[in-house]
Amino acid sequence: MNKRKLLIENFIIYGLGTVLCNLIPFIMIPILVRIMPDSAYYMGINDLVNSVISLAAVVGLIGMYDALFRLFFDYKENDLVHKKEICSTALVLTVFFSSVCMLILIILRKQFSNLFFGTESLSYLIYICAVSVLVLNVKNIVMTPTRMLNQRIIYVIGNTLLPIASYGIAFLMVLSGSYILALPIGALLSSVLGVTYFGIANRKWFSIKQFNYKKVVPLLRIGVPLFPTFLVFWIYSSCDKVMILQMKGANANGMYAVANKLAAISQLVTTAFTSGWSYYNFATMKDEDRVKDFSKIIEFLFAIGIFIFGLCRIFGNEIMRILFTEQYENTGNTFAYLFLAPIVFMVYQLLGSQFLLIKKTIYGTFIACVGVVLNIILNYIWIKKYDIVGAGVATVVSYLFIVLLAGTILYKKKMIYINKREYVLVIFLGIFVGLEFANSNIVLRIVFWLLMELIILILYKNDIKSELLRLIKR
Repeated sequence: MNKRKLLIENFIIYGLGTVLCNLIPFIMIPILVRIMPDSAYYMGINDLVNSVISLAAVVGLIGMYDALFRLFFDYKENDLVHKKEICSTALVLTVFFSSVCMLILIILRKQFSNLFFGTESLSYLIYICAVSVLVLNVKNIVMTPTRMLNQRIIYVIGNTLLPIASYGIAFLMVLSGSYILALPIGALLSSVLGVTYFGIANRKWFSIKQFNYKKVVPLLRIGVPLFPTFLVFWIYSSCDKVMILQMKGANANGMYAVANKLAAISQLVTTAFTSGWSYYNFATMKDEDRVKDFSKIIEFLFAIGIFIFGLCRIFGNEIMRILFTEQYENTGNTFAYLFLAPIVFMVYQLLGSQFLLIKKTIYGTFIACVGVVLNIILNYIWIKKYDIVGAGVATVVSYLFIVLLAGTILYKKKMIYINKREYVLVIFLGIFVGLEFANSNIVLRIVFWLLMELIILILYKNDIKSELLRLIKR
């Protein structure tokens, strides 16, 4: 299959699944916010519940998802025995480590409750977190064959039904007054349905009889070096929330959580692209011109992200006021930076995927560890000085830093080309952030934004023209 066609088809199909998946929370979150009394508090607590689950899930999964994805393609297409063994072994390891994490959460529930919620009175939520970790990780593994075999329709159906179930349950619980339990319980039951759905669809790939202890070491050899990377990225996505809670209080964390939920619409594109990319990346890893194609993809994604960021920054406050209540109006600037963050992170994910191809995942671990130190420092300084917007900017700056490091390593290994236009994009983004922190006049920022958008269009006019002509000819 033509490489461009393969990537575009995957992007469209997985994009449809991602759009449908994220459309539900995009519709439901504003509704729940308006129904809940003191919505900032409850949304903030739910966001912290997600942080606990994601932390323990990272530890319990121990890189098995990516290790399974990588080793699956080491075997020939008709080598079903070894493929079933690698799938089954990965599932057994995941259940074991996730069960350990579940027990640790239950035993230390008061300590975790104090750390994440600021009180022991919410320790009962840790029970939900503990069970959610095991169920979520099992779901992630049993759905992997769907992705590895590029079974896009099954993926789309599952990704559409699960969020409907999650938010449908949450909505009914909110109406009954169970504000604090609604979203966590909804998510847990949705994961149970996910295990059932993907477990039935992929049942032929998993069996306890297919467990092979000889596959344990190869899986751990790839998964374990990735584990610190995922742990580090948990810090990227969740440390700011804990620090906001400690420095600014639960309501501020709730405001940040709502802005973050809305900003997740950028993940409609990023998740769709990375979902389609996984199969494309491994399927084309031996092509001669893959470096040239890969370099163009990285550059175009980065340019598109910065272009859209300018729009979000200028109109962010108005968007928040319309969708939510006036209480959230001033979180528009936070929303803009949180919108850009997943796009920059997606660029890093694509760069990091090249380390996986050459089985040098230790590079990703090193880069992530260096970047997270910067992230913690910037969060500590900027949350104190600039409130929740400081956390958003700290995330973007940290992601840009690791993109620079990963790009430099790949450039030296001749696995990527860097176009001069990319330097221009980084410089303009830096100036824009500088104007933000300098509290410059809004008119000046709008003028600079228009100038930035115009320059991006000029830089890429030939590429835009060629793509438009290609579409017209089709």
